[in-house]
Formats: sequence, C-alpha cells, structure tokens
Amino acid sequence: MGFMCGGAWRGAARIQGFQATSIIDSYELQSTITELIFHLRLSWWNFKRWGFLSKWWPALQGRILYKKIERLDDAWAEHKFQLQVELPKRYESSSYRQGFALNEDDEAEFRLRMQRVREALALLAAVAHVDPKGWKHLLREKCRVKMGKKGEEKYEKEVPVEFVLKFDLNENKKTKGDESLGLDLLLFFDTSHHTEPSRDYVRALAKIAKMDESLKPPRQPGVDSEVPVRVHYSQDTKNAALKLNNISKAEKVILERWSSLEQEPVTAKTLRCTFVLQPMIALCDNGGCDAKMVKTMQTLLADNVWFSQLDCILIAQMTPRG
Repeated sequence: MGFMCGGAWRGAARIQGFQATSIIDSYELQSTITELIFHLRLSWWNFKRWGFLSKWWPALQGRILYKKIERLDDAWAEHKFQLQVELPKRYESSSYRQGFALNEDDEAEFRLRMQRVREALALLAAVAHVDPKGWKHLLREKCRVKMGKKGEEKYEKEVPVEFVLKFDLNENKKTKGDESLGLDLLLFFDTSHHTEPSRDYVRALAKIAKMDESLKPPRQPGVDSEVPVRVHYSQDTKNAALKLNNISKAEKVILERWSSLEQEPVTAKTLRCTFVLQPMIALCDNGGCDAKMVKTMQTLLADNVWFSQLDCILIAQMTPRG
C-alpha cells in the first residue's frame, strides 16, 4: 500500500507540475498573441495611413543599415547608432554586369536611381516630421532595416532623423575613371532636388503635409524640414589625394549652387525637405599616408574643407644603422 500511495503521490505531483507548467505556457501564449494582435493592428493602421508611399520603399530596401558608424566622432557619439545609406552604383546597371562598357543610357539610369533614393529618403524624413512612430515602423517593416529586438538598447532608442551616406570611391574609378572620383556627391546634393523634383515626389510630399496637424491652422506658414546628412568615405590610400581633392571640389560647387539659388519661401501649409551637408568623415587607413597625401590634407585644411573626422595612418619606416 505504501508503495501504491507513494506512486499515487508522485503521480499527483507530476500532474500538479504539469498543470503549473501549462498555466505558465498559457500565459506566455496569451502574451504572445496579445503582442501579435497589437503589431497587426499597428501595421494595419500604418498601412492605411502611409500605404500611398509603398512604391517608394523598394528603392531603399537593402540600402539602409542601423549601426554604429566606424570611429564616429564625439559630436555624434551620443546617438550611438546611425542610419547608414549605401547609395546606388554605376556597376549595378545591366550593361556593366554583362561585361559591356557603360553608355549614355546607363548613366541616365544611374542618375534616376540616385534621384529615386534621394527622394525616398526625403519622404521618409517628412514622415518622421509628422509621425515619429510611423517613421520607425516604415524603417523596420517597409525599408527592412534591422533595428534589434524588443528590450534591446538598439530597439528601444529613438532613431534620429539624420543619415550617413556611404560613397564607394573605388567604384567610380572602375566605371568613370580617376577624374570623377568623389564627384557623385554633386548628384545627391544637387539643387534639382528643389528645382526639378519628380511629379510623384511632389504629390507624395503634399499628401504627407495634409497629415501634419501643425500646418492646419489658417495662414500657417509652410515648414522647411532640414535633415542633417553626413558623408562617410572609407577607402584605401591609392589615389587618396585625388579623391580628397575631388571631394573638396564637389563640396565647394554644392555650397556655390545652393548659395546662388533664389529660395522662395515655403508655400503656406506645405512641407519642404532639405538635406543639409554636415562635416564629412574620411578614412584612408589601409596602407598609410605618403608625403603627397600630407600636402593634400594641408591644402584642404587651408581651404577650409570641413572634415568632422579625417583619419589617416602614418607609417614610419625605420632604417637600420650599419
């Protein structure tokens, strides 16, 4: 009997343990279902609100990383994570992939892709101005930016509305030659963003503006939403002096073009998005800096070219006595 009772007791304990485990599992399941329903509702709400922008996001998919930028300077370190955007390249064209020389059609295609990415980023920033939660949702769900998991610092932090643009200077050499190294900076920051925007972009921006509560009062002036953009160049030191010189030229042309542009006031109850070039980051650290590079840096600094960070490893060669 004792054996039977002991067996019955152990059986009851197992049943109670099973019940306790089942209760815990049911709570976890219920919590998971509740969270899933919340996200589905949020996704539906954002789709209803921002669905008209759906055709813009493919241009950004696979191009944006939410990451700590390599050797970021202290002024930006407080945010820790930044949105890094990899811009279109000429060798993404079908002609180049098939081994053919690039032609005028390929260059036109490249410029259109650059414009599409630029306008998509501007619309994304405009959404952030109107709906910060919607901005983060679109980044994560539509632009497929990996932003960590719930509970992680990366996930919980507010995402600053600013971009770091990644340019591939060596790509320019392969497709356009030495003389164009660094000059694609002009395409992104060109004044045509204001003077010759696409019709689709103008319509989309107007729809976003209608959702901005701050623009609804009568006689409310329009808003020029300025988006900080920093350019990040990272390359080997081959042709580094030429690259930095061209970057300097591009920067000067950009400033001259925008200074000479007669900007009209933003129309009442409308939004305008302006990318503002910040001090750039230039890394050339895979082989050291030669005398030519040092002289170039001195010239750039004298010309007031503003790098927030200019890293260059100097290699000293020791000659043995003997």
